[in-house]
Amino acid sequence: MIIPIGIDCGIADALRKLNLRDVAFPFDWNVTYSGVADIIKNDFESFVPIRRFGIQKDRTESCVFNKYDVLFIHEDWQNKKSEEQEKYYKRIARFKEILESTRDTIYFIRKGHMFHTHREYYFKNDIESVTELAQVLKEKYPKLKYKIFLILCCPSCYDVDQDLKLHDSNIVIINNSKNVNVQLQDDNLCNCIVNNVMPLIK
Repeated sequence: MIIPIGIDCGIADALRKLNLRDVAFPFDWNVTYSGVADIIKNDFESFVPIRRFGIQKDRTESCVFNKYDVLFIHEDWQNKKSEEQEKYYKRIARFKEILESTRDTIYFIRKGHMFHTHREYYFKNDIESVTELAQVLKEKYPKLKYKIFLILCCPSCYDVDQDLKLHDSNIVIINNSKNVNVQLQDDNLCNCIVNNVMPLIK
């Protein structure tokens, strides 16, 4: 099973276009600037917002952050019993049940930040965020079989010739920064998943 884990909705959208997305998960349609390790470690405590607040720079609409620096931009949070909240509670329950009970390998895919993220909000180093996630998964779900694919996208931060291999065999880093083009971002992600991720999924 493939599970998107941010940084934004790009991975979920690409999987949908490739007919590889069957169900919804908590990180599909929001922006997880600081990664997802602390969220999973804390069992999603305070993950689901209870109200609207804040205005994002350079945007006119209201938007919602939670305490993990997750930005929700596709929902309209109105009250404590909103449809949006119930939707997220169901996605969280599905996510946790899979991690606790599956015997299959889970393939997490995270898109690294884009160059425009530098002016949006604080974000954690991409490689650091997946390294922390791997540690949390090992501690919290010791029987879980998984791989984390990190697709790097920022040409300002990552040189195409950098050696970005980690000692953790559960993390696969794909440096896609040289192929990033704002207008073709969606196609680039789809191609990257088809050419670099799917051959490694058994």
